[in-house]
Amino acid sequence: MAAKDSTKSGKRKSRPRKGSGKAKAEPANRRERILEAATEEFAEKGLAGARVDEIAKRSECNKQLIYYYFESKQGLNDAVLRRLIELTHREQEKREERGEQLIPWISDDGVSEYTPLWRRFWMWEALETDPRRIPLEKERRAVFRRLGKLVSKDQDRGEIAADLDPEMFALAFSAIREYPHIFPQLTKFFTGESPDAPKFKKRQRAFLDQLRARLRSE
Repeated sequence: MAAKDSTKSGKRKSRPRKGSGKAKAEPANRRERILEAATEEFAEKGLAGARVDEIAKRSECNKQLIYYYFESKQGLNDAVLRRLIELTHREQEKREERGEQLIPWISDDGVSEYTPLWRRFWMWEALETDPRRIPLEKERRAVFRRLGKLVSKDQDRGEIAADLDPEMFALAFSAIREYPHIFPQLTKFFTGESPDAPKFKKRQRAFLDQLRARLRSE
């Protein structure tokens, strides 16, 4: 008599092989969910106000797993920043491949999709962090140095006066873009418009173009 199989169908159930694609993907997906949830939590509340309990709830993962992956809340915050740095570098590379110049990059219609998140991180960081001990300063500095290099390229083409400091120029133009969003109430006091209003964006872009024209190399 043939021995009966332990399954009802008479066929052995196949088990996922160790190291299979599905087995590898699951931890990566959990880690990504945690980072997504942590990004939202840190952007909304800052490092001090963010709660690991809430991140666990948002990501549908337990706290122990979060601490296993990132060790601490600061470690998780640094991982979020590294992720944003990587995504921003990818966006910058795409813009460089298209040959975009400085003004489209730092006018509001050329803003990266990650800039609104960065703005919230910058605001919280300015309140909570000692500027002498900025998290991941070297890595983040690399993101902004690319803007200074864009100015240098514009100077080589005669689009911007060659005697201007390229990093200070990039800082000044970035400040024109970011200030209205970081201080929307002051933007409305000055212009009567919200920084997200199409009318304001049109005025801001026109001003940036006029300003650059005044600073063009003769």
